[in-house]
Amino acid sequence: MSSRSASSRSSSRLGRSIALHLFLTPLALLWLFPLWMMVIFSTMPDRGIFSPSIELLPHGSFLDNVNNLQRDTNFIGAIGISVSVAVTYTFLSVLLTSMAGWALARYQFFGKGVVVAIILGTITLPYAVVLIPQFIMVARDFKLANTWVALIVPPLFNSLGVLFMRQSFSMMPGDLFDAARVEGVKEWRIFLFVALPLARPMLAALAIILF
Repeated sequence: MSSRSASSRSSSRLGRSIALHLFLTPLALLWLFPLWMMVIFSTMPDRGIFSPSIELLPHGSFLDNVNNLQRDTNFIGAIGISVSVAVTYTFLSVLLTSMAGWALARYQFFGKGVVVAIILGTITLPYAVVLIPQFIMVARDFKLANTWVALIVPPLFNSLGVLFMRQSFSMMPGDLFDAARVEGVKEWRIFLFVALPLARPMLAALAIILF
């Protein structure tokens, strides 16, 4: 009796799995279709992109298209600049937000609640509200137009990142840091060599979000 019921449950699970895959597979193909067409277009000559017929197989013009793109736009150089800016911004932003989150989580100071409230308030502001004032300040007042500094420095302080790291450090046991202080460890060493290693998963998640 038990073997029959186990076989029935196994058959039921198999049926549900097959039905789920039959439902999700067309959705996955529908989602992948535009990406596949992007790949196809990258291998087609210029006149082929505007052809009324739909091509589903790659052509042989990919290298020619890449060479033309590089010649006309210096695409590889642009990608290199974008990656450099993104990596630099991510590293500095993770460092600054971690320091701010550590201070808000582990230290008591006058006006701490006000600071947290202001940070929470900035999250509710759409970026479009500060975009024009930020551009005027960076380009006109600081004369930093068309520089890497203008791309990296203004968005360094990320409110969401500060609150994320504040919550992460708040969840860590305070006795661990107190024990380090009793041993005479400096505050900056506690942050660098005790708190940050414990927060590596959160730092990785924040870096992925900010990149």
